[in-house]
Amino acid sequence: MSTVYSIKKRLTKKDENDLIELVKLLAGPEFSSWNPSQHARDKAYNPPKSKINTHFYCTNCNIILTSHNNCKKMKTKSIKCTDCETQYKLTLESPNQFILIDFEYQLKTLLHEEDVQKDLLQTLTKISESQNNGVINDIYDSKLYKNIQGSSPQTLTYNLNTDGAPAFKSSNRSFWPIQLHLNELSLRIRKQNVILAGMFLTSSEPSPELMKIYLSKFIDDAEKLKKNGLNITIHNSNEQKNFKFHCFLVCVDSVARPVIQNRYQFNGYYGCSWCYAHGEYYNSAMRYPIVENDPALRTHNDHVLDIENGEKLSRHINGVKGRTELLRLKHLECVWSLPVDYMHGVLLGVSRQLWTIWTTPKTPYYFTSKNCEEIDKRYLSIKRPHEIHRLTY
Repeated sequence: MSTVYSIKKRLTKKDENDLIELVKLLAGPEFSSWNPSQHARDKAYNPPKSKINTHFYCTNCNIILTSHNNCKKMKTKSIKCTDCETQYKLTLESPNQFILIDFEYQLKTLLHEEDVQKDLLQTLTKISESQNNGVINDIYDSKLYKNIQGSSPQTLTYNLNTDGAPAFKSSNRSFWPIQLHLNELSLRIRKQNVILAGMFLTSSEPSPELMKIYLSKFIDDAEKLKKNGLNITIHNSNEQKNFKFHCFLVCVDSVARPVIQNRYQFNGYYGCSWCYAHGEYYNSAMRYPIVENDPALRTHNDHVLDIENGEKLSRHINGVKGRTELLRLKHLECVWSLPVDYMHGVLLGVSRQLWTIWTTPKTPYYFTSKNCEEIDKRYLSIKRPHEIHRLTY
């Protein structure tokens, strides 16, 4: 609790130690001998340094220069880029680096916990006994999930996320973590056990080339888990089970998605990740007018074909700039495994646009006070479905 509070409030080590002393004092004399040293806390909450690897890259060519396992001390290392011949002096404080935390080790540690393991086995039993009645309860009811289980039964899946967040309130630097969680855990356990697999600190939004080398190292480990799996000893029976792991969804926002897919952003001529709508530049902005016939939907095979045609013609095709590291994840759809960003696409997109139209005076769609009363009346008459047990107003 004290560690979580210290991280949230950005306390120094001294402040955190003072907080622990205060907790000991308030807890009473029976806790006077409690001595959670910094070493003990690091051992409890941080992975071993041998499970953390630092990767250095060339800022000009976006290629890996060298890698370093953090269990060893690193002295200043002089390295020349093999492509551009830029000379670097590298230390653990060098800005051109990212770290990866062995997520195979983290998965094994997580699934060894008895309560997590019990929850996992219950969920797998529930999935195997579920009937295909067309009701969507969780991610297991999707066609995409059933396709994976059909080709590789008892496979565990995870969702991947990365996004830029400011490192400090007054800093232009941002960090891009690689986070994932297991879908086969119940929702409560799932959210309590998010795995941090990587961390990348940058002063600008990473380019598709830079994102490619960042993800490539993670995908190297992901492919090993998909091929070899992970042996887990079941507590009750002492039986050993081998679980293989597949990346199921890449949940990112509208800014990170085109960087990962290596395609145009949402304000480009082919800015939609899921269809072939062609934008029109009008009044200093890219517009997507409503057309009589809906544009064709993209598919994974179409995306790959656009990449191959672009490579042959040396140009961008249908908004696709080139290859993405996601192609190495064989069960991952490069189009439909990246779901719609609800915040930007709906709340700050369609909903915001409609609200602006409805609340702008002297337009054909302006809501009068009478319209608002009618909307309130209908809104208040809506009865919640029985699945929703609690509403927050």
